[in-house]
Formats: sequence, structure tokens, C-alpha cells
Amino acid sequence: MSESYKLKYQKWRGIGRKFALQILAFSSLVTLLSTALQLTIEFNRDVTIIENVLDQIPKSYSNSLASSLWVTSQKDVRLQVEGIFRLPDMQYIEVRSEQGQIVASAGEPQDTRVRRQATSLYFDYLDKQIFVGKLVVVATLEGAYRHLKDKVMVILITQTIKTFLVSLFILFLFQRLVGRHLHHIARHSELIDAGSENQLLTLDRASTQKPYKDELDQLTSSLNNMSRRINTAYGELQRFAEITAHHLQEPAGRIARYAERLAAQLSGRLDDPEARLSLEYIGQQARHQKNLLRDVQRYLASGQPRGEVKAVDVRAAVAKILDRMAVRINTAGVEVTLGDLPAALIDTPRLMDLFEVALDNALSYGRGSQSLRIAVEGRHLGERVRYSVSDNGPGIEADFRERVFRVFERLTTTGEGTGIGLAILRRVAESTGGRAWVEEAPGGGCRILFDLPAGGPS
Repeated sequence: MSESYKLKYQKWRGIGRKFALQILAFSSLVTLLSTALQLTIEFNRDVTIIENVLDQIPKSYSNSLASSLWVTSQKDVRLQVEGIFRLPDMQYIEVRSEQGQIVASAGEPQDTRVRRQATSLYFDYLDKQIFVGKLVVVATLEGAYRHLKDKVMVILITQTIKTFLVSLFILFLFQRLVGRHLHHIARHSELIDAGSENQLLTLDRASTQKPYKDELDQLTSSLNNMSRRINTAYGELQRFAEITAHHLQEPAGRIARYAERLAAQLSGRLDDPEARLSLEYIGQQARHQKNLLRDVQRYLASGQPRGEVKAVDVRAAVAKILDRMAVRINTAGVEVTLGDLPAALIDTPRLMDLFEVALDNALSYGRGSQSLRIAVEGRHLGERVRYSVSDNGPGIEADFRERVFRVFERLTTTGEGTGIGLAILRRVAESTGGRAWVEEAPGGGCRILFDLPAGGPS
């Protein structure tokens, strides 16, 4: 997956998308509730209109229908019934005589979605009201339901489109005003490295030039201040540790030299084996302390270049290290082979530390039942070079291959290692944007691998 694709994917899968979805969900809920309320009001209004018509029919037709029934004029009754039936939403009209017989009717009655109204008809005769029949009016609500259905579709479609467009616009505004700056802040934060010259974070937005500082401006300012404080504290701690390690090496070296001098002076006069062993032990521990402090100093300095960063001839650098280790190599009968070693883009002191640590680790812990063989190789991987130092020794079990890179982590008590070497190697590799790890060498044994920037084309 390419970096640009990752950024686009994260952009649309991040806070902005969740923000827009929540707005869309809430807006949809509000739209549904408001639509339901609006439709209920409109449906009740339509039903009220139909009921008002039903209430007006008896007032308008009761007297005339009663008169027609009194004189037994079925023709007049039918004409009035047909007139009522032509009113909006009328489904069935009937007029019955006082005996319950249907005198006239129009339409077909139904039992669902209707409003029914029955009105008794009285004729005024000699100041008396005489029951002459009954008017039954049935109005259908189909028109109101049809109007409701049409409104549902129109309102839902228009409100859905409006809600979607508003949510999309809010997402666009969020990404433009907030989201893209958060991505920039996140990328900048990943590049902050204690002890290095970190660039100040700036956002491409007009508000940064105004006196008023909003939340993003405050976040930017706080992050820059935090970066400055980290660098200041790291620098002070780094200087303190380096000075401490440097000054502690001097008394350790003096102890080792005086122990050797004392042993030499008393060599012919000191008959006590235990005393000689104690002097030897003092010198050994003093040298170990000095080496330990030296590696602490190297570890502290491994995160930053200690010279000009340039294309370094790795083969020549490894040859110099092997010359310094020639006595150890010849004494142990070790066979060292150099394969292809492309140039690396790094400062020479840290490159020397890398291969010195890897070769020293192979010489110290690579001895097995057979003659030790060490192979140093490298190969291009795009803009980087992967180097490896392999041996045919006992190797390192998979469960411990990560532990060996911890500071002061040692898997054995043999040898004079400080337990810092591989931590230095990894820190140098990671400071250049690479990594370091251990795997099993072909045919058994240990292989240390690390990546560095390439010092030239493949």
C-alpha cells in the first residue's frame, strides 16, 4: 500500500468520517421525527376537513330530505342523495324511511378507512317533530391516506438528499479546517527526535497570522514548546551522561594500570597465589569497567552523526576493523570472508561502531565445536543497503533474539562483553531510518542484519 493511498485511506476513515456519519445519523433521526410530526399534522388536517364536510351535510340537507320523505317523493330524495355523493371523499350515501327501508342510495359501502355519520330526519308538523327516516353518510379516508403516501415519498426523498448534502459539506469543512491539519500534526510528531534539530510545526492556514489563537494554533504552539523542552532536557541529560562516562573512565584506567604495575613489581617477591589472583582480578574488573563506560559513551552518541554524513566505502572500513582484530582472529583461527559491500550514506565513526559490534559479537559468542567462520555481506534494497554478519556458531534461540538488543542484556556470563554492543548497533540503524535484527544463518549459526541508507546507485 503506497504512502499517498494510506494517507487518503486514513483521511476518509478518521475522525472526519465518524463525525459526518454521526451528524448524518442524528440528522436522519431528526428528519424522520419531524417528517412523522409534519405528516401527522397534515393527515389530521385532511381528516378534519372530511369530518367538517360530514357535519355540514345534515345541516344543509336534513330539512329538504325530511320534506321529500314526508310527501313520499323518492325522485327528490334520489336527486339530493346524488348531489351529496358528488361531494369530495363521499363513498356511500343512503336514506332510509321510518320503517328502515332504503329509499335512495349511492356508492358502495366499505368498513375500512372510513368515517360514518347517521342523522335522524324529522319533519315539523303542527309544532311537532315527526321521525320520517335516517340519513347515513360514509366518507372515505383514501384521499387522506393517498395524500399522506405522496407526502411521505416527497418529504423523505428531499430531506434525505438535503441531509446527505449537509453532512457531506460538514465533512468537507471538517477536513479542510481541521482534519488535514491534524494529519500534518501527526506526521510532524512522528518525526520529532530527541536531541536532533527538529523543525518547528507550522500549519498552512490564515488564522496563524492573526492575534487570536484558536485550538489548532494553541495545539501547534504547545507541541513546538514541548519539542523545545524535550530537546533541552535530552541535551542536558546527554551531556551529563557523556561527561560522567568520560570522567569515570579515567579512574578505572588508572586502577587497571596500577594493578598491572603492582603485579609486575611484586612478580618475583609475591609468593601468595591468592594475592596474585586478587591483583589480576582487580585489573580485570577495572578494564571491564572502562570498557563498560566506553560503550555507554558510544551508546549515548549513537543516535546522532559524529562526523560528516557521506558515502562511505564499507569494504575499506571493515578491512580496518579486521586489522585491529587481527590478533584475536589469528589466535582463534577464524576464517572471515567479505562479500559484496556497497557504500553506505552515514558518518564513518558510527559505521565503524556498527561493524565492530557485529564482528566482536561473532568472535565472542560464535565459537562452537567447529572452526569459526564469519561472513560479511551487503546488498541493495532500493534506496537502502542491507548488511549482514553471519557466523556458524551455536546461534541464538528465537525467543531471545529480541532480548539481545536490550541494554545490559547478556545471554551468557562468559566473555568480556558489556551487554551494550547490540543496543548500539540497533540505535545507529534506527537513527538512519532503518532497523536491526537477528535471525538464523543458513546452515545454522547467528546472522545479524541491519539496514543503512545507500551511498550510491545499485
